[in-house]
Amino acid sequence: MLPSDENKKAGKLLPDKVDLDQLVYENQERLKELAAINDTSAIIKTGKSIPETLDEICQILPKAWQYPESTVARIRFEEMEFTSPGFCETEWVQEQAFETIDNLTGTISIFYLKAFPESFEGPFLKEERNLVMNLGILIEGYLNGVKGREGRYITRERLKELTAINQTTAILRTGKPTEEALHQICLILPRAWQYPDYTVCRIRYGNIVLNSPGYRETQWTQKQSFETIDNQEGYIQICYLKAFQPSFEGPFLEEERHLIINLANLITGYLNSVKGKAILKRSGHRDISETKPDQDGPVKYSRKLLQTFLNRTNYNRDLYHDLMPFKVKEILLVANLYDAYSIEKEGRFSE
Repeated sequence: MLPSDENKKAGKLLPDKVDLDQLVYENQERLKELAAINDTSAIIKTGKSIPETLDEICQILPKAWQYPESTVARIRFEEMEFTSPGFCETEWVQEQAFETIDNLTGTISIFYLKAFPESFEGPFLKEERNLVMNLGILIEGYLNGVKGREGRYITRERLKELTAINQTTAILRTGKPTEEALHQICLILPRAWQYPDYTVCRIRYGNIVLNSPGYRETQWTQKQSFETIDNQEGYIQICYLKAFQPSFEGPFLEEERHLIINLANLITGYLNSVKGKAILKRSGHRDISETKPDQDGPVKYSRKLLQTFLNRTNYNRDLYHDLMPFKVKEILLVANLYDAYSIEKEGRFSE
């Protein structure tokens, strides 16, 4: 570039008109790239779901490249794929991979729909390579943030559920009357669910009905029944007071179904223990004072109820003993040399 004579005389170096046009063009391209980064950041900040966020980002990408009318974009992540209008794969492609903290991978792909003059990377500018790298970093950071929040959320939910189980166990161990113990459990359970501020609980056992504050039955309910050894039935019922996003069981998580089952099992075991101890106490007292013929009926009933309790609580053991009369004649064992030697030497394969 040669400066004009007038510019020389003035001691100034100014580009000619052609170079000014090129400078303006390059500035416009940089502004487009900056706009794409700003728009991507704005989309991420809206806090929408991952599919919505990635789809919106994909739609804005073509206009950030040098030839927007002939540019299409695609974003892939896990099994998801998002494309801009008119998308098709061509030989003129620029790609950038990204990976999340849990080793899930994705790619940003930019395609030109026709040939353009060669530049830094095929028809793509060096600045466009920098742009797609920066977009990959933005998307990766966004996904890692989501994954991190999900991880902390899941951990917090599991801790709430574990706390509910521990508190229930502690209440049952205090030896309080049944109604009082169940009422205390009923009060602590709403805190263990996903939306504690909108959760209420009812525990029913026989004629006992216990509710947490503000209880009312709604269409969003999770229920677990239980039955004690004397055929008394009951249930735990959890209700949400408003609609929430559908999950495993209506708005309830799969882990919350496991939780309510475990809580029902804890309560059933406690009630059966109380009733079993009472049966043993009554049965033992009557065996000592068994002098009158008319007491045989109640004693036999108590023993029958006690046997029912033992059968239910020791089912696996009883099943094992039931199989004992069947003699095993031959056993095929597959073992390594050391185990085979030990079995032959000791003459046994189990305690």
